[in-house]
Amino acid sequence: MVRAEQGCQDAGITILKGEVAAGFDGAREAFEANFRRGGDIGAAVCVYRDGRPVVDLWGGLADTGTGRPWEPDMLQLVHSATKGPLATAAHLLVQPGSWTGY
Repeated sequence: MVRAEQGCQDAGITILKGEVAAGFDGAREAFEANFRRGGDIGAAVCVYRDGRPVVDLWGGLADTGTGRPWEPDMLQLVHSATKGPLATAAHLLVQPGSWTGY
């Protein structure tokens, strides 16, 4: 996600697109709130449940200089993406009987 001190709502530029399955309206509300409080100027989120997308949203700007909107297929650099899977693997390994050697 692109971080900024001023969110899209403050700049009057909020552009939100995508789909949310029934029962997942809270995800849309949280995504919109992130822009209102100035958390991001552009972002996307996609959530799958049981192999199907239930949340697919994107909005804001990809480039504040040009006003280019965020697109659903934009690539984004993600820092520290391996910390979560590594922590999960470590937790699985320390379960009793999962790891026999040290």
